[in-house]
Amino acid sequence: MAAHENTLKALWRRYQAPPRTPRERRLAGRYQAAWRKYAADGVAPARAALRTGDFGRARQLLLNRVNPLYRDARGRAQALQRHMLVAANANYLAAKQRYRLVRGLKTGAAAVGILITALLSILRARSIVRPLRQAVSYFERIAQGDLTTEIDIAGCDETGRLLTRLAVMQVHLKVMLEDIAEDSAAIGQRTAHLQSQVSQVVDPSAQQHLGIQQVAEAMERVSQSVRQVAESAVQAAAGAVHAQDLAGAGLRHGARHGGDSPSG
Repeated sequence: MAAHENTLKALWRRYQAPPRTPRERRLAGRYQAAWRKYAADGVAPARAALRTGDFGRARQLLLNRVNPLYRDARGRAQALQRHMLVAANANYLAAKQRYRLVRGLKTGAAAVGILITALLSILRARSIVRPLRQAVSYFERIAQGDLTTEIDIAGCDETGRLLTRLAVMQVHLKVMLEDIAEDSAAIGQRTAHLQSQVSQVVDPSAQQHLGIQQVAEAMERVSQSVRQVAESAVQAAAGAVHAQDLAGAGLRHGARHGGDSPSG
């Protein structure tokens, strides 16, 4: 019995440890008072009567005190229990509502986060794509030979560094082209000077070449005349040989006929 009472007291102290609402504290106080009265005015006298062997008094105390006090304490305990159930149900519903609210807030926050991330991604993509398109346009103009475009450099990110290097490259190309133009002008002047000097050397050579060509033509004409004379001489020699052959043949023929006449 004493162990049971100690267990009940320990449970009651554990129950009273957390904070309670004013109504629950009032109900708990009423139950505690009823339970103490039940223990002091009902159970204790009945236990004493049982120890002394006065069973009649113990029975009378049980019927007149213990049972009524027990019913009163039980009723107050049930009232406290109902209040605790109602409070627990209300707390459960409130917690459930808070959970739904928190879940809705989390879902909304997640949706807003996704939307913000998408917007940031779009803005980030635009901030990258637009300078890249500008860089491509600058490259195309440089490839076409236009080095007068002013490159707009904005930002210090990767695209900004790309445009900066592109501007530096354009300046270097301008300087190189200016140097090449100056060198070309100097080479043109030197070429003109060399052409003048070559002309001074070539003109007499051309005159000499013209004289040589005229002499060669005259010699060619003389050669043709010599060939014609030689051909005429060859023809004359051939005619002379032919005439000589004819004369020889005539003499031989005459000699034969002359020899035959005296003997006849």
